[in-house]
Amino acid sequence: MKTTTKLGLSVLTAAAVLIAPTSLSFGGNISNVVAQAAEVKTVTVTTFAELKNALETSPTDIISIDADITATSDIIIPGQHNPLILGNNHKLDMSKYVINAKQAGVIALEDLSIESTGSYGIYRTETLGQLALNNVTFTGKQVAYAPKGAITFHGTTKVTTTSTLEIAKVNTIVFDKNVHFTATTTADAFLMAQANPKVYVSENATVNITSAKKVFNMTGATPFFSTESGSKLTTNSVDVALYMNGKPTFGANSSTEFNQDAAGTAGLIYASTGFDVEKDASFVLNGGAKSTQLIKTAKSVIDFKDVANVYLKSNNPKGNIFSVSSGSLVQFNTPQTLTLGTKTTDAIYTATNLRAFLSGSGTNLSVQSFAGDNSIVTYDFKTMGSFKLTK
Repeated sequence: MKTTTKLGLSVLTAAAVLIAPTSLSFGGNISNVVAQAAEVKTVTVTTFAELKNALETSPTDIISIDADITATSDIIIPGQHNPLILGNNHKLDMSKYVINAKQAGVIALEDLSIESTGSYGIYRTETLGQLALNNVTFTGKQVAYAPKGAITFHGTTKVTTTSTLEIAKVNTIVFDKNVHFTATTTADAFLMAQANPKVYVSENATVNITSAKKVFNMTGATPFFSTESGSKLTTNSVDVALYMNGKPTFGANSSTEFNQDAAGTAGLIYASTGFDVEKDASFVLNGGAKSTQLIKTAKSVIDFKDVANVYLKSNNPKGNIFSVSSGSLVQFNTPQTLTLGTKTTDAIYTATNLRAFLSGSGTNLSVQSFAGDNSIVTYDFKTMGSFKLTK
């Protein structure tokens, strides 16, 4: 095991950039995570015993892996520790074992192929701990069990899970700027059951998730969900893509596409208080052949704000686009072209230069136009097969 104490500024900066999104999401700062000093403890490890020692008994700031490693026991981190583990494109086989963080801290893994057969994945904590993955490929049952903690994805990261467990049970998810994240799972992608769950799809992030159940299952109270400018979020799921007791925001200049598998029945979005789609965003929902509806809310407002493209398509002859409580509103306050279709055609009604409030009442969509060359009086939800908004 080689030990070094002096690091160049570039290494410190790289570590800080990697860890910053997770630390900042909890109101911390970079200096609390990576010491901004010339003296930082770093080691190079080639065996599991050396890796375990660097994490457990001799806390090390930067751990560089110089060989493929297979775990033979759990790693228990007793105190607050913020290591950066550089994989150097090696493989870490955690087998049935886990890194168990007993106190809050940030563990960052970079340039690493990881395998796991354990039911808690590679990382477990009951604290506000944080796991950061940068240029990581993961295969196993579950990445992390951190119901109060956070997981952030960076670089080019790919996750494949094949069990009844979700990719992660977690409270905060950050897809960092410019990340290319791909995941395939046979269960829910992310289960977020604690209060105040948060999902951030950051600027220019590209996220593709395929799930045999739900994608973002945000059952915790007071949730937050946001996509940022330039981001591209695409999901394919059997169950809902986004479930939350709150109001998500699909940000300006972002792109969102939720697709439902042919076997899916529950629709694609449940948001109890509606949602906002911001200026110049693209927002596409493509329902499955058995989807009962695409969007379900309680009494709420669905607000399309000068969007570039909205295309909501039901592929079920008996399904609906909207399932909303009486008094709900679907509104677009800038001139748009609205095209409504039946189950068999996309162009049975078109209104140009239209701004309107569409009020949900029973099974009908009543439209009050306050600008434009024509307007709808009523339209039956049950016969609506598509809903398009374009500039």
